[in-house]
Amino acid sequence: MRIAICDDDNNICMQIKEMLSAYFKSRDLEFPQIIVYNTGSALLDGEDCDIIFLDMQLPDMDGVDIGRKLKSRNKYTIIIVVTSYIDYLDDALRFNTFRYLTKPIISSRFNRNISEALELHYSQNQKMVIVTEESNITVCTRDIIMIETNMRGSIVHTTQGDFRCAMPISEWLRHINNSGFLSPHRSFIVNLAYVTSYTHSDITLLNGKYQVFISRRRYNDFEKAYLLYLEGSC
Repeated sequence: MRIAICDDDNNICMQIKEMLSAYFKSRDLEFPQIIVYNTGSALLDGEDCDIIFLDMQLPDMDGVDIGRKLKSRNKYTIIIVVTSYIDYLDDALRFNTFRYLTKPIISSRFNRNISEALELHYSQNQKMVIVTEESNITVCTRDIIMIETNMRGSIVHTTQGDFRCAMPISEWLRHINNSGFLSPHRSFIVNLAYVTSYTHSDITLLNGKYQVFISRRRYNDFEKAYLLYLEGSC
């Protein structure tokens, strides 16, 4: 795992770095690679990172522009905004910032935010094995678009292709440890990241490439989960 800190204040950079060290050490977690940048251009020129602590006021670039460029390069990058000014938070929402920290940084809020960021990171990178008649295919759950019932098994639609397997929908629900997935109908599981629109009767994914039914009794749960997903989406 690679974590970046981008702030022109070296004291803030050191504080976040020390907080990260304390967090990972106290929980006996594998320590990540931590990279510190003092300018937006250096951050954008650097390696892709899984989690980024981004100051909104940098000497060379606007924080909103940096956030947009980072997200366009990798939509799964988790960005935690760090700012002294609450007024910047509305701008930060424009590039789907995950969480925010206000200066001075409070350790309890920091720990809560990094804990939630790690949970999202691990869920996005969870790997699954699809067992087909021909072979076993390993995919990241984030690359699964949807799963639908097929006879006694299922068809798994992914960004790499469609795969038929013997595992039923009920088993998939037990195996996918990811809040970004939901079953709007007993015959389907959808990845909320690929939802483009929905009505009371169906859900459209990938701009119309896939369409699934949504049962009347599951509509409210789906809408609530989807809106919550949009609020916190890497």
